[in-house]
Amino acid sequence: MSIDDDAPAPTEPGVHEDAEAAASAESVQEIYAALAPEALDSDAATQTRPVLDDGALAQHHVHVVLVTHDGQRWLSRTLEALSQVEGLLADVVAVDTGSRDSCAEMLESSHAVRRLVELPRETGFPAAVAAGYDQLSADVAADADTNTHTADLEHTWLWLLHDDCAPEPHCLRELLTAAVTHDAAVVGPKVLDWAGRRRLVEMGLSITGSGRRYTGLEGREYDQGQHDDRLDVLGVGTAGMLVRRDAWDALGGLDPQVDLFRDDVDFGWRARRAGYRVVVAPHAGGAHAAAASAGRRRPDASGKRAAVTDRRN
Repeated sequence: MSIDDDAPAPTEPGVHEDAEAAASAESVQEIYAALAPEALDSDAATQTRPVLDDGALAQHHVHVVLVTHDGQRWLSRTLEALSQVEGLLADVVAVDTGSRDSCAEMLESSHAVRRLVELPRETGFPAAVAAGYDQLSADVAADADTNTHTADLEHTWLWLLHDDCAPEPHCLRELLTAAVTHDAAVVGPKVLDWAGRRRLVEMGLSITGSGRRYTGLEGREYDQGQHDDRLDVLGVGTAGMLVRRDAWDALGGLDPQVDLFRDDVDFGWRARRAGYRVVVAPHAGGAHAAAASAGRRRPDASGKRAAVTDRRN
């Protein structure tokens, strides 16, 4: 299975359905109003670039769960990007779900990865993340005996990464800065296409009145900073999602019943209902190939084609 970096960027379901999206705008506003009325306040929607000094950021600890599945083609770039992330990382746990390529070997030889958890091929993304989180929790408990990598839950974060996403060096710093500045428990980056054409893939998520996942972006839309005023959103994608650990624990993580696709919208919805703030950080950048949703690899967790799994969820 491979990806053609010169191929057109994948078109997300619903991007071209502008008529439906426009018709459902009122419904979406009602959803936001019900979940978090402050998100509709014009003052709350005004985005300015926050800045935190190194001392303030150093109080926080970030743990990474990286999930891989037949992602050899993209993983080398992801690991390279992870090795260049600016500070703040406590440790990285990788979870491989039965890859038939060299993913496991690449992870074992990577200096960026502290632990490797190997699971059956049919394991879904939420279950893989849960296994990685359990390993992280065990490591943190062990570290507590030596007083390393310990912090209270409100200063501890979980960063989710896919094998086909590559955060920019400053991405984590910007995510954490946005989270602290806006008192948000869930933060997502500006996601761009894998081929480096600066095409927007995602900047937060919502849903249409008919329940369709909606990014609010045009097909093949280039990033010119035109959406950098976005702040509060219904959800963010799991490729680069940063979650405060107390919120993750309270919400029980991702829903294992949603094995692939839409787990991000579900998590954001539940977070907002629980009173947590969910925001997008436009200055935190990263690339995502979105290989599974684009049909470039089969989602073995569901046993069905990506489009079928997508419609089901």
